[in-house]
Amino acid sequence: MIMTKRPVSFRLEQSKITALDQIAQSVASNRNHLLAEAVENYLEFHQWQIDQIQEGIREADVGKLIDHTVHFPNVFSTSEPRASPETPS
Repeated sequence: MIMTKRPVSFRLEQSKITALDQIAQSVASNRNHLLAEAVENYLEFHQWQIDQIQEGIREADVGKLIDHTVHFPNVFSTSEPRASPETPS
Protein backbone atom coordinates (compact mmCIF):
# COMPACT_ATOMS: atom_id res chain seq x y z
CA MET A 1 0.00 0.00 0.00
CA ILE A 2 1.43 3.35 -1.03
CA MET A 3 0.97 6.06 1.57
CA THR A 4 0.48 9.49 0.10
CA LYS A 5 2.23 12.25 1.99
CA ARG A 6 0.60 15.64 2.26
CA PRO A 7 2.15 18.91 3.35
CA VAL A 8 1.41 20.17 6.85
CA SER A 9 2.24 23.64 8.06
CA PHE A 10 2.63 24.93 11.61
CA ARG A 11 4.48 27.67 13.42
CA LEU A 12 7.56 27.28 15.59
CA GLU A 13 9.75 29.72 17.45
CA GLN A 14 12.87 30.64 15.51
CA SER A 15 15.08 29.10 18.21
CA LYS A 16 13.42 25.70 17.65
CA ILE A 17 13.80 25.98 13.88
CA THR A 18 17.49 26.80 14.32
CA ALA A 19 17.93 23.85 16.68
CA LEU A 20 16.18 21.54 14.19
CA ASP A 21 18.42 22.72 11.38
CA GLN A 22 21.54 22.20 13.51
CA ILE A 23 20.49 18.66 14.41
CA ALA A 24 19.56 17.91 10.81
CA GLN A 25 22.97 19.06 9.63
CA SER A 26 24.78 17.05 12.31
CA VAL A 27 22.99 13.82 11.32
CA ALA A 28 23.11 14.48 7.56
CA SER A 29 19.35 14.83 7.30
CA ASN A 30 16.86 17.62 6.76
CA ARG A 31 14.24 19.46 8.77
CA ASN A 32 11.30 17.68 7.11
CA HIS A 33 12.72 14.26 7.93
CA LEU A 34 13.32 15.21 11.58
CA LEU A 35 9.82 16.63 11.96
CA ALA A 36 8.25 13.55 10.36
CA GLU A 37 10.27 11.32 12.69
CA ALA A 38 9.27 13.42 15.71
CA VAL A 39 5.58 13.19 14.81
CA GLU A 40 5.88 9.43 14.28
CA ASN A 41 7.55 8.99 17.70
CA TYR A 42 4.92 11.20 19.34
CA LEU A 43 2.06 9.24 17.82
CA GLU A 44 3.58 5.86 18.70
CA PHE A 45 4.22 6.91 22.30
CA HIS A 46 0.76 8.32 22.87
CA GLN A 47 -0.94 5.36 21.22
CA TRP A 48 1.09 3.04 23.49
CA GLN A 49 0.02 5.12 26.48
CA ILE A 50 -3.66 4.96 25.47
CA ASP A 51 -3.39 1.19 24.93
CA GLN A 52 -1.84 0.72 28.39
CA ILE A 53 -4.57 2.79 30.05
CA GLN A 54 -7.32 0.85 28.25
CA GLU A 55 -5.69 -2.46 29.21
CA GLY A 56 -5.56 -1.33 32.85
CA ILE A 57 -9.23 -0.39 32.75
CA ARG A 58 -10.15 -3.80 31.26
CA GLU A 59 -8.15 -5.55 33.99
CA ALA A 60 -9.77 -3.44 36.70
CA ASP A 61 -13.21 -4.20 35.28
CA VAL A 62 -12.61 -7.94 35.79
CA GLY A 63 -11.16 -7.43 39.27
CA LYS A 64 -7.50 -7.83 38.42
CA LEU A 65 -6.14 -5.19 40.78
CA ILE A 66 -2.94 -4.68 42.74
CA ASP A 67 -3.03 -4.15 46.50
CA HIS A 68 -0.71 -1.17 46.73
CA THR A 69 -0.52 -1.42 50.52
CA VAL A 70 1.22 -4.79 50.05
CA HIS A 71 3.53 -3.82 47.20
CA PHE A 72 4.33 -0.31 48.46
CA PRO A 73 3.98 -0.51 52.25
CA ASN A 74 6.10 2.56 52.99
CA VAL A 75 3.95 4.76 50.79
CA PHE A 76 0.68 3.65 52.35
CA SER A 77 1.88 3.21 55.93
CA THR A 78 -0.62 4.10 58.64
CA SER A 79 2.12 4.49 61.24
CA GLU A 80 3.32 7.90 62.34
CA PRO A 81 5.37 9.75 59.76
CA ARG A 82 9.11 9.57 60.06
CA ALA A 83 10.93 12.65 61.25
CA SER A 84 12.89 14.36 58.53
CA PRO A 85 16.66 14.06 58.82
CA GLU A 86 18.39 16.93 60.50
CA THR A 87 20.56 19.18 58.38
CA PRO A 88 24.22 18.76 59.33
CA SER A 89 25.84 21.87 60.82
